[in-house]
Amino acid sequence: MARERYKRKSKSSGTKANKQPSQFSGDRVRANDHILINEFLFRRGESSLATEIVTFFADHEGERFKSTDLARALGYTESKQLPGFWYVLHKLQEEGTLDKDSNRCYGMSGADASTFEAHLELAKPFPLPGKKPYTVAQNYSGHITTHPNGYGFVDVEGFDDDIFIKAVDMGGSIHGDEVEVLVSKVPDTYASKSTPHQRCEGAVLKVISRRVTTIVGTLTKANRKFT
Repeated sequence: MARERYKRKSKSSGTKANKQPSQFSGDRVRANDHILINEFLFRRGESSLATEIVTFFADHEGERFKSTDLARALGYTESKQLPGFWYVLHKLQEEGTLDKDSNRCYGMSGADASTFEAHLELAKPFPLPGKKPYTVAQNYSGHITTHPNGYGFVDVEGFDDDIFIKAVDMGGSIHGDEVEVLVSKVPDTYASKSTPHQRCEGAVLKVISRRVTTIVGTLTKANRKFT
């Protein structure tokens, strides 16, 4: 009886494992992936990744690859990396640097260019959204979303893009607070939240209102200071 129960349990576990979806289940960038895209491109750099992709195709002249095979070949296999990788790949296609055939395989387009910079010069401009841009040295108010690593993003009503706040510039704000932000950097071009590329940056000047007014925790004393 014990042996039979073990067999049934093993069979059930194996079936459950087989039902787990593959992390390469698709290359479609979804709107709610924008946070993963932002974080990945902030660390990796969009231009750097685009150059890596184009260089790979230049080294494999005449060859075509499915998006999943391309991501695997370049070492991007983690689920949190893939939305950012798909975004850059799709953008290169929209710009005309790459094309995709009926078999959903990517390759260099027929444009007469041999370098990434030359391809960008020949490519059609990436479409801009219809919402107003930020201005450097201008103050804006919005609600902040924080990340466990310490940095955050401020969403301002009427602007499709959000403002990146470094950990050192959080100004004592916490998740959900309404804050006033001074914009310090504005990219030359914009993309919508579902297709972000460059990032507006700023610093929190003050907290306008707190989302949470009461925090429960333990106060400890060290070196004559409470923390």
